Parts: sequence; C-alpha cells; structure tokens
Amino acid sequence: MKKLFLYMLLGLLWCNVGFAIENNKYDALYDRAEKAKGKEVLLIVMELNYGMIELIELMQKCADEYDLYNNTDGKFCKTYMSNRTNEKKLVKVGVAVGAEVTKIVGLYADNSNPPEWVKAFAESYNRNLNLLDKWEVLNDKLKKAHGYY
Repeated sequence: MKKLFLYMLLGLLWCNVGFAIENNKYDALYDRAEKAKGKEVLLIVMELNYGMIELIELMQKCADEYDLYNNTDGKFCKTYMSNRTNEKKLVKVGVAVGAEVTKIVGLYADNSNPPEWVKAFAESYNRNLNLLDKWEVLNDKLKKAHGYY
C-alpha cells in the first residue's frame, strides 16, 4: 500500500512538473528574445514559428468545431480559450525580437550574397509572416464566434 501511494505521489509530482515546464516555455523564450543578437534571432524566430503553428492548429480546430456545431462549447474551443495567455506571450516574444529582426533585414538587404544563416533567417521570417496572416484570419473568425469582437 505504501508503494502504491508513493507511485501515485511521484506520478502526480511528475505531471505537475511537466505542466510547469509547458507553461513557462514562452517566458523563457521571451527572456532569450530580449537579449538575442545575430544568429540567436534565427533560432528564436524558428521557435516562434513552432509556437504559432501549434496555436494556429488549435485555432483551426476550434473554428471547425464552431462551423460544425455552431457553438464554442467544444473541447478545442475550450482549450483555445484557456490558452489565450500563451497567445499573448507569443506576441510578446515577437515584439521583443522585432528590433533585432529589423536590424538584420536592414544590414543584409542590399547584399547579393548573404551568409547562409541570413538566408535561413529570411525563409523563417517569411514563414512567420505567412503564419501571422493565417492567425489574423482565424482570430477574426473566433472573435466573432466567441462574441468579443
């Protein structure tokens, strides 16, 4: 019985740690974004893209759920609404890294043969802009669906 209790306790502690790590990942990304220079910006933009892809997938599932059932009480919409703080944190990361992005773009804009990391940065940045367009469309749709437009 003691072992069973111990296993249950350790399992609950492990779940709690996993949730705390997931909840704080954008806080740590923001801290890195504030100090990022050069190639580090590329890594942050890539992580920002992954976060946006996760968010957009959840938003799309909520929008599909709304189209199907004409309400926002479904599993995906509830999950989306409970994760709005992560959405705000992603925006905060994008703003924090924005000045350095502008600097990199300006520095290599006229260069016909930029370094490889700058080419990768440009691809990642363009992907980020495309994701942002998708996010805006879904955000408008979900604002209307949730009635906070």
